[in-house]
Amino acid sequence: MQGFKKVLVALLVVATILGTIGPVFAAPADVAGTKYEDAAVRLLALGIFKGDDKGNFNPDMPITRAEATAIVIRALGLEKSAELMKGVTKFADVNADAGLQWATGAINIAVSSGIVNGYPDGRFGGRDNVTYAQLAKMVLYALNYGITVEGGIWPTAVLAKADDLGIMDGLTVVANAAITRGDAAKMLDNALDVNSLRQTGYGDLKQFEETGETMLQK
Repeated sequence: MQGFKKVLVALLVVATILGTIGPVFAAPADVAGTKYEDAAVRLLALGIFKGDDKGNFNPDMPITRAEATAIVIRALGLEKSAELMKGVTKFADVNADAGLQWATGAINIAVSSGIVNGYPDGRFGGRDNVTYAQLAKMVLYALNYGITVEGGIWPTAVLAKADDLGIMDGLTVVANAAITRGDAAKMLDNALDVNSLRQTGYGDLKQFEETGETMLQK
């Protein structure tokens, strides 16, 4: 028994030491010391957000629907899958836009998974700014909480559920306003620690239960 305890203590010491070692990611100058710093550093380190070629995070810039889709797919750990899914999408406006081809894989995965939809007129609008409510809805569906807001009043039901889960913590939300990269980062950073749902029943017995698994764990 004493030998087991010594081994356990040794393992705990090693785990503690390893936990303090790792790459250090410096905050981009344009978010250092701001309310976005922690979220930006974590998301950049995880590869969920990308800085520009000058190393800036650009927290005050609006984020597009294509960019938001890519970020959510990366948060789910599906970036490699998105690379494999690049190509033709169901949206003519995306297919015709050379500047959106980088996002086609993420769009294909997100649409097939029900995370995001196009507009009623058939466009995806990849260059349109994404709103607070739209991004919150994408995050909820990525976490499988879409079932909890279906049939609810838009955007009230979505924002209320996102707030209940802590996804909106630290944000001043204007539902239909374009969300900035800084606020989008905070929203995604909050979402990384939310337990996702898993479907456990189908048809008339369709049910979901909390998995205890977060996007960060994935």
